[in-house]
Amino acid sequence: MLHNGKNPPLATAGSGAVGSAAKQIRSPHNTVIAPQQVIVVSPTDRRDRFAARLDGRVLVRSSRTPFCDAARVLLAEGFDHSITIVMRHRGSDVDALRARLGVAARLTVREEDGRAPRFTRWKPLHLGDGSARAAADRAASVSCPRRRSRGL
Repeated sequence: MLHNGKNPPLATAGSGAVGSAAKQIRSPHNTVIAPQQVIVVSPTDRRDRFAARLDGRVLVRSSRTPFCDAARVLLAEGFDHSITIVMRHRGSDVDALRARLGVAARLTVREEDGRAPRFTRWKPLHLGDGSARAAADRAASVSCPRRRSRGL
């Protein structure tokens, strides 16, 4: 397989066992091309939500974008941004998605009425964004300090 030297070629779909952590891919010349991490997703009890695992370890408990969310977890844990991550559905050996870790961590999926889902740039939520339920779902919620009255 020929490549330009800048980006090593990626593995073919369906290579290796489900959930293998540090899989090495070899070229026809028996040189290591790129390690890959296999993220296995499975549906949760909530509609359109998936859990993501790496070697059985839960990375994401519930997400509509488990591949991208798991990528951000791995990056925060110190994984190299240049490794390849692959997403597979539980029980399948078919690669559903594949990307470099650093690229996947910068993406999310946007769904708009009447349009197909598409990848867009991820932006972290800021305090005040999201729903009121979000604070109730977290173990600890953030409270804002009260403003002092000026003695009017």
